[in-house]
Amino acid sequence: MITCEVYLRVVKKKPKSFRPNEVSRVMEYEMVNTELNFQKIQDVYLLRQGGYPDCKLTLKDGLVAFVDIKVTTRINEGSARDFFYSTKVSTLKKINSDGFHLLLGYMIRELEPEKFSTLG
Repeated sequence: MITCEVYLRVVKKKPKSFRPNEVSRVMEYEMVNTELNFQKIQDVYLLRQGGYPDCKLTLKDGLVAFVDIKVTTRINEGSARDFFYSTKVSTLKKINSDGFHLLLGYMIRELEPEKFSTLG
């Protein structure tokens, strides 16, 4: 379960409000800070500026992948806005090499106020 307390522990600061966007931020931090058991990944970086992408993976063979995690609570109806991203000036600064671009989507549900869980 991802809660405001988990966010505080992982991100090291309290959010102004705890919404699905903050859930995706916890998932990004966990991806970067968890020991990855993928033999092909050399480094994982969290790109701290706002905007797409949020993470950069460098593979041992030199290939690069830019990763962004998106979440939605609208399981049955969804919206194009749930997985929306736009190119900004900060995006151009963060994408500094050729690479694959991965957009990972998760369905989450709010079990009770400010307590979320991934589905599936």
